[in-house]
Amino acid sequence: CNFSDQLSNVDGSPKSLLDFNYESSEFAALIHNEATKVKFLGSTGDVSYESNGDRVGYVRYFQYRQNSESGSIEGELIGRIIDDEVVLEPGESEKSLFPRGQI
Repeated sequence: CNFSDQLSNVDGSPKSLLDFNYESSEFAALIHNEATKVKFLGSTGDVSYESNGDRVGYVRYFQYRQNSESGSIEGELIGRIIDDEVVLEPGESEKSLFPRGQI
């Protein structure tokens, strides 16, 4: 985002990010608007944001586990978030996500 294209001082000179302060509703709105345009491919898939700042896209939980047959380490899907709720894959439990009870 080029702030100077969108905000200017009273004298018409462009504002920069250095002009930001926490009381600036102009900057807050500009940053919020630009942040909602962000889209990228994350480790769990496509990521974007709704106008209210909520993340759009799937969140999937993988654990790296040793394959008992080959001995190789593989990422295994153990759960996902659907409609703001953690849904575990069949055969998985809370202990799968947090084996030591830690988040």
